[in-house]
Amino acid sequence: MRDALLRRPVTELDITTATPEAWATTLAAALGTHVVQLGDRFPLHRLPLEDGSIDLTALAGTLDEDLARRDFTVNALAVPLDRVPTNLNQLDPSEVIDQHNGLADLTARCLRLISEHALVEDPLRTLRAVRLAAELTFDLDPATQGAITSHAALLADIAPERVEHELTRLFATPRASEGIRLLERTALLDICFPELIEGRAVDQRPHHRLDVLQHALAASEWIDILLSPNPPADEPAATIWHATWDQPWPAIRWGDVRHHL
Repeated sequence: MRDALLRRPVTELDITTATPEAWATTLAAALGTHVVQLGDRFPLHRLPLEDGSIDLTALAGTLDEDLARRDFTVNALAVPLDRVPTNLNQLDPSEVIDQHNGLADLTARCLRLISEHALVEDPLRTLRAVRLAAELTFDLDPATQGAITSHAALLADIAPERVEHELTRLFATPRASEGIRLLERTALLDICFPELIEGRAVDQRPHHRLDVLQHALAASEWIDILLSPNPPADEPAATIWHATWDQPWPAIRWGDVRHHL
C-alpha cells in the first residue's frame, strides 16, 4: 500500500490471509503463473508476474498483531481486499488500516521502525532501511538510525545473496551515493565493504585533502552527479556537468559511455 499511496508504480503486492496456500493456488491459475515457496520461519508463497510479484503470507494472530510484526511504519499499512480499487493509485487513504502512524510518516517522508526487535528478527532490515531511504527519498528517523547502528554487526550472519539483492537495488537508485554515506554512518559499510574501511584515516596529503575512504565516497557522489539526466542546481557541480555533457566530443560517442555507466 505504501507505493500506491505515494503514487509510485506498484510492482509488489503483499496479501495476508488465513489460507495463503489456497489463495496462491487459485491466483496462480487465474493469472497464468506458478507458486514459489520461500522462507522457513515465516513461509511465503510468491507468484512471479511479468512486471512484479504477489506475495501471500499467513496472518500472524490478529491483524493488529500481524501489523506489529512489520519492519517500518510505512510498511504496516493494510486495506481489506474488498476495498482495494482496480487502479491502486486511486487508493483512498481513509480506507487504510494504520495502527502505527504510517500515514503520517509517509507525509513526512520518514522511515521509522515499529520495533527495534524487527532488526533482531531479520538483520537484513538494517540494510533494507538504507535502500528504502535512498529509493523513496526518505529520511531515517534518528532513533531508527541509532538502532541500525547498534545492530549492524548482525548483518554479517545474513546470506550473501540476500545482501547482494539489497545492495543492487540501492546502487540502481539515482541517490546511490547518499545511500553509501548512510551505510557509513550506520556502520553497515564496515560489514558490506570491509576493504573500503581500510582506507579510513589513511592520509593522502599533499595531493588530496581527503583520506582514502572519504575520497572513495566523494567519487561515488560525483558519479551520481555526472550520470544524472539533468544538470544539478548547485555549483561547481553544474559547471562540471555541463562541461562533460554539452561538448560535441567528435571523437567519442559520449552518450554511449553514459548509458553504459
